[in-house]
Amino acid sequence: MKNKELLEQTLIYIDKNLDKHLTLEMLAEKYGYSPYHFSRIFSWALGISLMNYVNKRKMEYACFYLSTEMKIIDIALSLGFETHSGFSKSFKKIYHCSPESYRLHASKSKPELIDLNHLDRYALGGIIMKPRIIEQD
Repeated sequence: MKNKELLEQTLIYIDKNLDKHLTLEMLAEKYGYSPYHFSRIFSWALGISLMNYVNKRKMEYACFYLSTEMKIIDIALSLGFETHSGFSKSFKKIYHCSPESYRLHASKSKPELIDLNHLDRYALGGIIMKPRIIEQD
């Protein structure tokens, strides 16, 4: 499996399973990689560690859900948090405000997946050299 395909499948899987407790080991095993190698591929391509990405994604969805009429505890539980306070602490760490105050100005757009098309330019490993044969006296 190529790295781009692996990453696309991983990102989709993460989005579909945000309510579960996702770990590096579990995701690496799902795709047949060692945790170390899987982590390196992910970090190289996206510039962020896998677990930071998972937490960031949960918070992006939290922002979207805060624009709806869902209760904050329901949002927390749907994103895999066990308590309202754990969710609030994680939310404040990223957005520097409480979910309640963020709700007043919440964005109504659903988070989009990261575009991985930039990975194609690295697939060849750099500049393609075109050799020329020159005859000299």
